[in-house]
Amino acid sequence: MNREQERAKRRPEKNPVVEYNKIQNKYYPELFAKFAEVNDPRNQSYIEYPVRVMLGTMYYKCISGISSMQEMTLKFNDDAVVENLYSFMSEEKKEYLPHGVIENEFLARLNPEELEKIQKDIAYSMIRRKTFDDARVLKRWQIIIDATELDEGYQKKNEYYLSRCYNRGEADEFTKYHRSVLEAKLYLGNNLVCSIASEAIQNSEEYINQSEKK
Repeated sequence: MNREQERAKRRPEKNPVVEYNKIQNKYYPELFAKFAEVNDPRNQSYIEYPVRVMLGTMYYKCISGISSMQEMTLKFNDDAVVENLYSFMSEEKKEYLPHGVIENEFLARLNPEELEKIQKDIAYSMIRRKTFDDARVLKRWQIIIDATELDEGYQKKNEYYLSRCYNRGEADEFTKYHRSVLEAKLYLGNNLVCSIASEAIQNSEEYINQSEKK
């Protein structure tokens, strides 16, 4: 860790989103330009928010630690937040940011490969830098394979959700659903990783058949 990183670590973090912006602008300033290049799957005659704003809003939802679209809609329904996020995205300010329902409809139609291209470009930009060369082992980059649970609740939101049955056969039996992914991450040192690929984990047919028999 160099002196700049050490000083930043000691500095009080008054606004985490501003600090995230500094990191993003330093290591991948092209992010929002790349968002703007994504092929928009919507009918161009009925677009209120450009793809750059749709993806930018989701980006800030994620780095803010907001877990649901409903929570995002509530927390982003604030004049100061709206003004700041449009400013961060270098977009002309509108009265509102995209509603969670609109975001869900957009993401359901978006080709995942469009985001995977950005994901790969971020990884390539990281390994081109000499900043992270110390993380290599025998001059090779380290890849970590990790199974991660992203969400859990009482609603099955799509076909990729797995399920757990609790108190099976009892009066208080209930089921909870969770979404898990297998993810490949590029290790850059100092506990910093960059996701390079992910795939949803699905129940095998054998597991499903065994579960139905219980």
